[in-house]
Amino acid sequence: LALKEINPTKYRLADRCEHFGITSCITGTTVSMSVHSTAPFWASRRFRHIVTLFIVIILWTTCLAPSTLLRTLLVLRHNEIVSSVQIIPTQDTTSPFMFVAAECTWAFSGYYPSAFETSWRSNIMVNQERVCQQLNSIYAGNVTEYLSVANQLGPDTPPSPATNCTYPNKLHFNENVLPQTTYSRFEYTCVPGGAHVANNTPVNTAVRTVFIEPIAGTLRHPSICLDGQFDKWLLRKDYIYIDGWAIHNTEWTAGPSGLVEGPIGQRTKRQYYYFDVGASTWTTGAGGASQPWFTSAYAGKCVQFDHIYAWEAQTHLPRHVFRHLPGPLKAKYHWYNIPASVGIGNWDNPLTFIANITSVDDFVVLKLDIDTWAVEEEFVSQILATPSLYSRIDEMFWEHHVPFDPMNRAWGPAVHRGSSMNNSLHMFHQLRIRGVRVHSWI
Repeated sequence: LALKEINPTKYRLADRCEHFGITSCITGTTVSMSVHSTAPFWASRRFRHIVTLFIVIILWTTCLAPSTLLRTLLVLRHNEIVSSVQIIPTQDTTSPFMFVAAECTWAFSGYYPSAFETSWRSNIMVNQERVCQQLNSIYAGNVTEYLSVANQLGPDTPPSPATNCTYPNKLHFNENVLPQTTYSRFEYTCVPGGAHVANNTPVNTAVRTVFIEPIAGTLRHPSICLDGQFDKWLLRKDYIYIDGWAIHNTEWTAGPSGLVEGPIGQRTKRQYYYFDVGASTWTTGAGGASQPWFTSAYAGKCVQFDHIYAWEAQTHLPRHVFRHLPGPLKAKYHWYNIPASVGIGNWDNPLTFIANITSVDDFVVLKLDIDTWAVEEEFVSQILATPSLYSRIDEMFWEHHVPFDPMNRAWGPAVHRGSSMNNSLHMFHQLRIRGVRVHSWI
């Protein structure tokens, strides 16, 4: 973890405070904290300061750059100071070293919209009034780039389950470098608080980039405005980019040889959750059956869900529902044939489940599509306002119904007439800057 300046009594965190066992933490701010230790003097902070000062004096006398000497890393783990720090070379021409904590895990550090997304949002008042015209003219180059990647993703059907899911192979899925003019990106930084390292495969950098489709255009397949075949592209899902590395990122750690990749080791086994709000049944759905798509899409990224929770308001006979469910899923399948509640803390609210049964170390997928815009927007508002929710939701899929052409042809009157594409893009953006890799669903 390359750090430019660290004050030993200050520590900057972003949304992952509970990951380190730090109780006095305010998300997104710089927090002062006192660290107490009952260790003997030779292991105390004062002793380390004396030794550090002695080393600094020696290095200073050898003409090492002062800027290098001032780089210090404070590692917090369970409110104790861990003094083991590894210095490894870096290719940064302004600094000859980078300091890496002896143990760390990957955590979200920032969302960066592409030039396409930024321009689309900046000119949204014009763009939302003539979506297809703008895509086919001003943004034609971005659409071409978008399509080039979507075509590489292959057909609309999810890939077959991955067969080589052992370490380190499963950590390399979809490490693609996509055009940043069109595709937006998340960045993750390796931060203190990691797991025991099981092997020593070096990693080149302490910052990883994860690409995602832009929040721009129709929020559907980019071909929907191109060839006049609206119905052909309406339900296509191959524009959605699911990055395999991001799924497994917390299973990367740092060790004595720098950053390495390896299993979780002594930590609690990571659980994989899939929550589907507006699930229909295994074989049905207004836009096609979603459940088999999700289980197959993530199986292609070495994910077999440990728990599946589904809510559906339309009445179905249980024997019909479970008749079509694959046998291996029945032991992990929870299907609630009731309307999902928006009551905060209500146990008929799916978000209550997420807040209470998952942890920030788990991988959580949430699909929200109940075709009732008021309820959906309330769920999204609750997520945005609750760090314990958005810090747990890794990937989200949501279809927001607002009036604009050409989507008015599909949605009809079932849209939020008082809203607009501008409001929709804002809500998607707010989710992403909180670390939720949200995709526009079909």
